[in-house]
Amino acid sequence: TGVYSLTLRVFNAFGGVAVKEFSVTATEPVERGIEIETEPTKTAYKVGENLSLEGLSVKVLYEGGASRVLDASEYEVTGFDSSEAGTVTLTVEYKTFTDTFTVTVENPILESIEINIKPTKTKYVLGAELDLSGMVVKAKYDTGDSKTITDYTVSGYDKNTLGEQTVTVTYEGKKATFKVTVTNDRTGIEITSNPTKLAYTLGEELDLSGLKLSAVLENGTKVEIP
Repeated sequence: TGVYSLTLRVFNAFGGVAVKEFSVTATEPVERGIEIETEPTKTAYKVGENLSLEGLSVKVLYEGGASRVLDASEYEVTGFDSSEAGTVTLTVEYKTFTDTFTVTVENPILESIEINIKPTKTKYVLGAELDLSGMVVKAKYDTGDSKTITDYTVSGYDKNTLGEQTVTVTYEGKKATFKVTVTNDRTGIEITSNPTKLAYTLGEELDLSGLKLSAVLENGTKVEIP
């Protein structure tokens, strides 16, 4: 800015010269607004992601049509919030001027679930209820993040069916499995009825008529042995 003196010299064909002196005044260009020239390369985010302004270009506009690209240190970007899914409007602020652009925030996509730690109990006696104590299930997302979940459903266990069973854990359509075994093994025998003859004379043969035996099973039930 300032006043500058200029000298104009005009030469003619005969060697003469005409001199004219005058002054001009230079002033700072007048800013009239800003404009987002190029939006950031990244405009789609997952919940919880941080803002990236790479690729953002902002220019200040002057009266008369001139413009200048602003350095990133000259403006501020506000309004970003990735705590929940939706469309977010961000504001670029330079002095008293603003411009806006939008980005989208999406929930992470569930890719799979995994049983990190199986239940402490995987062997059951016939009739016993399923016990999931100790089990840890994690959900894995397309962002690479994972979290422990507890609001899953469990199916496939039948307490009244002997043998190995596959138990399925389901969460938002994704599944993982683990195996349990249901048994009802014999733990002992019990005399439920003594023989009819309990008194003998010397030399008599043993008579077990009337003797009844029962097998005692793991679940506490007794089954008569034929």
